[in-house]
Amino acid sequence: ILPKNGYVEIKTEKINITVYPGDIAFIPPATKGNIIFSADSLGDFLQFMYWPDADDFAFPLQKLKVNSELRQYFDALPDYKDNVDSNFIWRAYQFLDIIQTHLFENTSKDTKKIQKAIIFMRENNNYSIPDLAKLCNMSECKFYSVFNEVVGMTPIKMKHKIQTSKAEFMLKSTDLSIDEIAHRVGFESTAHFRKVFNEYYGLSPKEMRKNYRLY
Repeated sequence: ILPKNGYVEIKTEKINITVYPGDIAFIPPATKGNIIFSADSLGDFLQFMYWPDADDFAFPLQKLKVNSELRQYFDALPDYKDNVDSNFIWRAYQFLDIIQTHLFENTSKDTKKIQKAIIFMRENNNYSIPDLAKLCNMSECKFYSVFNEVVGMTPIKMKHKIQTSKAEFMLKSTDLSIDEIAHRVGFESTAHFRKVFNEYYGLSPKEMRKNYRLY
């Protein structure tokens, strides 16, 4: 949220913040609370919830001052259109990257550890949740608790989300067999892969490949 006039109040169970012109507020998807706009409120509301890398935004609710750097990237964003072209995607990712850099500077030590775990999950396929807890120098119990608080889902759910996202790309863009894709993204069995994939997409891997092939 980036107000141009008025103000926006964001009230949750743990924190209340008021966002004025000159501020930008980041509200992670897992946030539970109310957003209250003043009568003269006018501004921009950007939603990146369904972008492929939105899960990298594992940060708590917070606001930042809009400095010249943030303003430059924000102003460079094209207007959203139904048929998103490469220019929009490129500009949007530039904006997300710069926002992420600023948010990362303002997070707690535990949140930074979770961010590190998510980066590891995206870059690797074969790991266990205990491996992630060890990477974060946390007990498994604390890791589950902090991860769920920061991200809004359990580590297992996040792992499956990342795995199925990788699998979706492979199904659309390669001729690899479904068994091979399941193995590459880290599932121990193709049956489990099919079950999880269908839960996320409402389609089987075969249907995804048939209906949404990129070439």
